[in-house]
Amino acid sequence: MANELEVQQMQQFSAQRSLNDLTDQLTLADHLVYKKYLTELQNYGMVQLSPEMLKVQDPAQCIRMFQLQKLTLKKGEDMFQKLSTVYYSSMAQGCSLAVMIDAPEKNAGANIYLGVREDPSKKRMKSHNLETSSKALQKVLFSNFPGSDTKGISPIEGKDLLEEAFGDAQEAVASVSCVAALRDKSKTEDKAFVQGIERFMDAMDGEVYTALFLAEPVPADTQATIRSGYENLYSSLSPFRKSTWSYTENQSMAVMESLCSGTSHTISDTSSTTTTDGTSQSSSVTDGTQKTKGVSGGINGGIGSSSGTSVTKVSPVAGGIAGILGLGGMAATALIPGAGAVIGPLLGTAGRAVGGMAPSKTAFNSIARNIGGSLGVNASWSTSHSTTEQTGTSHSISNGTSHGTSDSTSQQESHGTTDTRGMGRTQQVELCNKSVEELLERIESQLKRIKESEDYGCYKCAAYFLSSASSTALLAANTYRALMVGEGSSVESGAVNVWQNDEPAAVAQLREYLKRFMHPVFARPLWEGAPDSLLYTPATLVSGRELPMHLGLPTRSVHGPAGH
Repeated sequence: MANELEVQQMQQFSAQRSLNDLTDQLTLADHLVYKKYLTELQNYGMVQLSPEMLKVQDPAQCIRMFQLQKLTLKKGEDMFQKLSTVYYSSMAQGCSLAVMIDAPEKNAGANIYLGVREDPSKKRMKSHNLETSSKALQKVLFSNFPGSDTKGISPIEGKDLLEEAFGDAQEAVASVSCVAALRDKSKTEDKAFVQGIERFMDAMDGEVYTALFLAEPVPADTQATIRSGYENLYSSLSPFRKSTWSYTENQSMAVMESLCSGTSHTISDTSSTTTTDGTSQSSSVTDGTQKTKGVSGGINGGIGSSSGTSVTKVSPVAGGIAGILGLGGMAATALIPGAGAVIGPLLGTAGRAVGGMAPSKTAFNSIARNIGGSLGVNASWSTSHSTTEQTGTSHSISNGTSHGTSDSTSQQESHGTTDTRGMGRTQQVELCNKSVEELLERIESQLKRIKESEDYGCYKCAAYFLSSASSTALLAANTYRALMVGEGSSVESGAVNVWQNDEPAAVAQLREYLKRFMHPVFARPLWEGAPDSLLYTPATLVSGRELPMHLGLPTRSVHGPAGH
């Protein structure tokens, strides 16, 4: 139960957090996408320019101007494409561009001025961006509109001109914030362009006023930051575009009763004893000796004599035999004890003679004898010993006892009743948050415009109208805004803000901003009493293709400069 409560609390917290996130994102979208703060600028506090800032932002030092006296056009050519080229080249160095229409007297023609401004706080040492931009503005203007004529204005003359145009006589200031869009010319009667600045000048003919159309280039890194902010806002809002809810209802009832009883009793005793002893021993010894020796010999001899005296010698054969026998006797005696005693009798006297034989002279008549003998001795013996011992002992005892008892009783009884009732219903609801969906479409349109700005340039643009009468300033502002609106201009909220003589301090501060070609800056606290504030200007982001409409030049002759 505790886990379920915890899950419910987490779900409620998650839903509340999602709702708070959606509220925060929608509040942020009002400022970033719809630009709803533009309608409230006159209620915000203005950031005051310090004396040091006023001195640094001296118009004579940071502004260059010239007067447009004649503008020549060829019939049928696209003026906006040419103006886009002129304006892009003049702001390529980072300088701001301004088009000023000044009608200093009643029922007098209006003068058109073009000028560039370099921010001194961003100026580098030995930089000539201001002079380069001013020269580029005039050169490219002449190249795209050949036959046009301008009048140069020195820095001092330009400062005096601005002091008069934005002087104390201008007691009312109106600002216009919008995104210009072309209308479908095919729907007009003669398919003519009806949004030119010459129509504004015709409407304001005879009035005393000053109109300032100001554009400030946006660096590439700032454009990337803006694009990233839109993409992150789109990602944060996209989960809230659609919500899908699914409801499922199902009911079921089942009753089941069951009884089961069982008894089982089992006793089992088992005892077993096994003993086995075994001993085995074996020993074997074998010795053996065998020797064999043999001696063999043979003697043959002959003696012959005749009468006379003769010298008797033992024949070499006999001597050799005697030697052999002598050797044989010694050998036999040495090898076989008692062998000499055996051999001696066998040989008799001859054997002895053989033993000591010497030459002698003998007188004989005739003597003939033959001696033959043979001796053989052989000896052999053998010894062998063998011992074998083997002992074995084995003992085994085995005892076994088993006893078992088993009792089992089982009883089962089941009663079942099932009653099932089912009702199923599924409902799926898809909720579409139209405000979020519309906001996402606006963000997509803004991303497309930023993509276009990356190609043609991005500028912060606004229009300001000053007059001694608030009605004249308001008339000029509304006339200009009416000319700018077209198909797609609602991508951002447009606004007209008026500051008049009941706010003299605010009007004076606005004039100081405008005479320096600067957008006025307003501050709004994040919440009541907060130390930090968000800073806003009346400017809106426009691309290089939209800029020629905001800073338009007359396409025909008007009461003032010549146009052909």
